[in-house]
Amino acid sequence: MKTKLLIITSLLAVSSTVNSAYANEFETSASATLVSQYLFRGFDLNQEDPALQGDFTFEHQSGFSGGIWGSTYDFGNDDGLELDFFLSYGIELSYDVSLSFGFTEYTFTGDSDASTEYNIGLSFGHFGVTYYDDQDLNVSYIELSTEFELSKSGSIALRAGRNDPDGSDSNNDFSISYNHNFSKASTGFVTYSSNDLDVEGAEDYFIVGITYSF
Repeated sequence: MKTKLLIITSLLAVSSTVNSAYANEFETSASATLVSQYLFRGFDLNQEDPALQGDFTFEHQSGFSGGIWGSTYDFGNDDGLELDFFLSYGIELSYDVSLSFGFTEYTFTGDSDASTEYNIGLSFGHFGVTYYDDQDLNVSYIELSTEFELSKSGSIALRAGRNDPDGSDSNNDFSISYNHNFSKASTGFVTYSSNDLDVEGAEDYFIVGITYSF
């Protein structure tokens, strides 16, 4: 754990000192979301109950971005508040092609252990592919995603992923979401999610939610 904290501290220090001449060129954002169910890669993580979620993120013109994301959770044998700390660095390879790499530290206020997940992603136009590898849980995940506008206020987002844990069966999940901007600050969404793993908490779900951005 001390090693993870040292890595996080070091990377945050780098992100705050690199290109210090642009220290005033940060962009920050925050949001709060109320969702009817907390789904993560096709799995229910809150006993099919509503969840309150929020985030704070920053971006710097150097390519660094990071922040914190939080949600209530209930795994059945453990519940509390999940806090995820993330940091990434992005590189524009051309006008519509970019590469990114980073990591997320998943932490929980309950009894669940923290874990570290590294990622590398490639985006081209409206499409993206990202590979994730959790060093503590020995799980890898690959995700394909895209989003396109239907109108000035509405868009459709599609994603598909494959979960590959060591020592157990792999599974695939898919989701489609409709997002509608009610105003510059508020967005509502409806999502259908499907998982081909035949276990409790990995079923077909419809969820709704609303996000308010600050």
